[in-house]
Amino acid sequence: MNVRTSLRSPAIVDQLILSDLVIASPSAGELIFGSYKPNAYKQTAMTSSQYGHFGTKGPFAGAHNFEMYKTKLIDRSCNHNYFIQGGTRYLRSVLDHLLAAGTPEAWLDAGARHPPPKCHPGSRRTIKRKLEEWIFKLYHQQKIVWLRGSAGVGKSAIAQTFAELARERGRLGAAYFFFALDDRRSHPLRLVPSLAFQLAVLNEPYKQALTHLLATDPSILYAALHIQFQKLIIDPFSLLASHSQQATEEPYLVIIDGLDECNDERAQCELVQLINGAAQRKDVPLLWLVCSRPESHLKYTFSRPDYSILYDQQELPIDDETREDVDRYLRDSFKNILASHRHVIAVPQDGCWPRQDDFDVISRASSGLFVFASAVVRVVDDSSISDPKIQLKSLLTMLKDFDDIGVRNPLQALDIFYTRILSKVPEHILPLSTHILGFYIYQDHLGLRYLTAGCIQFYCGIEEGDFVSAMQKLHSVVKVPSPEDAPENQLSFYHRSFSDHLRSRRRSGKYHLPLEKFLSTFATNGLRVYNQILAWQRPNLVAFEEHAHSRTLLDKWSSRTNLTLPELEAEVGVEALGSLSRVERDTDYFEVIRRFNFSLLEDGYDVKRFLEAAIHQDWNTNIGKGFIRTNAIDEVTDSQLFRHLSVLTGGKSIRPIDITCAEPLGGLKPYIMEYAILGEGSKSCLICLYGKNARDYHAISLKAQAPPSTNEISKFRRWEKEIRR
Repeated sequence: MNVRTSLRSPAIVDQLILSDLVIASPSAGELIFGSYKPNAYKQTAMTSSQYGHFGTKGPFAGAHNFEMYKTKLIDRSCNHNYFIQGGTRYLRSVLDHLLAAGTPEAWLDAGARHPPPKCHPGSRRTIKRKLEEWIFKLYHQQKIVWLRGSAGVGKSAIAQTFAELARERGRLGAAYFFFALDDRRSHPLRLVPSLAFQLAVLNEPYKQALTHLLATDPSILYAALHIQFQKLIIDPFSLLASHSQQATEEPYLVIIDGLDECNDERAQCELVQLINGAAQRKDVPLLWLVCSRPESHLKYTFSRPDYSILYDQQELPIDDETREDVDRYLRDSFKNILASHRHVIAVPQDGCWPRQDDFDVISRASSGLFVFASAVVRVVDDSSISDPKIQLKSLLTMLKDFDDIGVRNPLQALDIFYTRILSKVPEHILPLSTHILGFYIYQDHLGLRYLTAGCIQFYCGIEEGDFVSAMQKLHSVVKVPSPEDAPENQLSFYHRSFSDHLRSRRRSGKYHLPLEKFLSTFATNGLRVYNQILAWQRPNLVAFEEHAHSRTLLDKWSSRTNLTLPELEAEVGVEALGSLSRVERDTDYFEVIRRFNFSLLEDGYDVKRFLEAAIHQDWNTNIGKGFIRTNAIDEVTDSQLFRHLSVLTGGKSIRPIDITCAEPLGGLKPYIMEYAILGEGSKSCLICLYGKNARDYHAISLKAQAPPSTNEISKFRRWEKEIRR
């Protein structure tokens, strides 16, 4: 008998019978009750007549004629130790699954948010007093507060500061900070599991009710938003109330910051409606602080008549108090800079740095906008230059025209400020700088996951020194990882407003970064890297020099990305191919296609996507006549491909694809085999197609370097059998 137990204490063993134990087989990945044998098991509940073989007490009392191999016993009386089947080789606890479904990077103390924005000491007195009165009073008529304000006024800083205060007083239930530039932190279906996990860690009765529900139905984690909210938030509290259990004496606070940065507007509105429904229930002891910009769809949702009793809204205006707070932050920051740079800054006799008139210029330009003021401080204290005196002089020159604009429209002043910062990037480096920024901004549109700085270098083929140079003038608006940290850490904007600026042609002018440009750029770079991966994986189909070159490049870049080679192939190859049909073609794109070695492609998805793109985008026009063809142009390669086609078909002829018609693939006849050759010279391949219709067809790719394989011939024979039917 080889048994591992997972019981809270030895005393519990005597209280259990065999039918109360979950016997988990890691090797089979199954949960069963009662006796277990490898490859043959049945459910068994022990009867009183069977007790006695192992004594009269204990979980194995009366059990006989069974064996257990590599089993795991789990105490079901401890609800949060319930296990959910996690695959054929392992089991994961309910809370493990819940954690995986959430996004810890978006939580209060997440390393991905470090250092988080916080209110400067002594600032935001009015709004903090109102929020404290709301959450710490005895009776809560209004269970929702919508904290709204324009870009850069400090909503996230207030959410962070207030969350820490609520936690100190034992009232914080959960906090989630949406972030538009991170696909995980902006996904609506990751919010509710995140909130539920935090509540479960905090509250034992809620944890037991939640894990019981999840162990019964793990599919909740993959359900729609309203189902998740009902099952993970409402039902556990309702279950406790139905058993006359109270989860908490005082309501917990749930903070959702940056709701407008959730990547689905409909989900934003739905979430507000779900929160409103929860606020109407007496058995859900939660208060909700929702922070966002006053977007029109959110204003419309919150304006519903039935919300007025349950929620309050607090506006964060740019008023005299806010301007005083920003000035206090600026003065204290300049004092800290002066204290740490006395060796380069000549301190005036009055001990005030900068001078009052210079400070007034900065104050008027900032005009109560915290994001502006924090960017100003980063400009002056730029570690890559380490001379605040020179930086201050440069900053004042930049701000000389801002006085009137800042007072009239702080957001317009912020746009001008961002434009001036971008203008400091040398012209010969600017294309590379914007290239990097665009990849970071649009990574979710490109279908990529968490892109580290090293990944961006890898995809774009950027040398480490060039990457550092491209980002050097942007440290005041972009947090750039050091070269040592680049493989594991992302770029990050200090504020979303910089991304908004770059996405808007009206606001950023010549620095505008359109999505279409980066779809093309990604396809170009992705195909280049994908070709290197294929050459490394198929050494028998390429020259030794080409294989060695590809291996050298991949080894060089592997230190800059946290992806394995199969992950690289999946990320780069599949997504690059997926973007082929929607890119804005340019010279670089067609040059990469011309150089691509199509003979390295395997049958299936890749071949079909290339063929579709070649026909729909008319590569013959843009690359050269005969790039896609049905007759022999290259005497050596094409002739060999046709010989291989004859071997594949057993000497039978199949018809060529009509590449001259507008929709050649749409014209594929059901159960008819057709072919075309794609590529240039020795890098060509012959693609044989067959399908039931134009949407559902299969491909075989033939290479000049090797005859058709046994599998390819067998596949073709199966096609023939289907045709005869």
